[in-house]
Amino acid sequence: VHEFQSAWKSGDRQRLLDSTTGGFSKLLADLPAPFLIRISQRVVVPDAQTFRSQPRASLDKGTAQVRYDGPEGKTVLALIREKNHWRVDDIVLSAESQGKRPESIRHLAAVVRTTVEFLDAYKWLDRKKIKEVAAPRFFQNSLAHADLTEIPLPDSSNIDATAEVRLQQTFSDVILKVPDGLVRVSLER
Repeated sequence: VHEFQSAWKSGDRQRLLDSTTGGFSKLLADLPAPFLIRISQRVVVPDAQTFRSQPRASLDKGTAQVRYDGPEGKTVLALIREKNHWRVDDIVLSAESQGKRPESIRHLAAVVRTTVEFLDAYKWLDRKKIKEVAAPRFFQNSLAHADLTEIPLPDSSNIDATAEVRLQQTFSDVILKVPDGLVRVSLER
């Protein structure tokens, strides 16, 4: 857990990615740098050498869960043994202090990655890619025939430390601040 904390606190993107499983690393690698830094700040205990309480671990045949008091409340690391090393496969933030439901960092990263893919495809007028990431009904009834230059959307680089991601049971929203206000990208689950 201390190695994980140290890697995520280091600011070294590769070191952070190396502390996670292949699948989780791929999701995190696609995130804009400012957003990944913000996520790491939500996970890392400010002083990586000291925890408010002792981390608690449970092991079972190549998997483990480690619970500790993180910056936003109870934090759970789901670990998998890969190549004789324990790697983080997901992080769940309880966010009990904020009155929210638990948040999976893996799911959050997947939502942001899909939003990046959509915004980049929209920017480059790549209807094939848009079709891959947009809801079928939305694509067929709107985007397939729309003049994509008529309504500009923000660049994926706008997904920075100020972006807000709301994970719901049936959908997720990514809210981006732009000069003229806000843009909300909604994703179905």
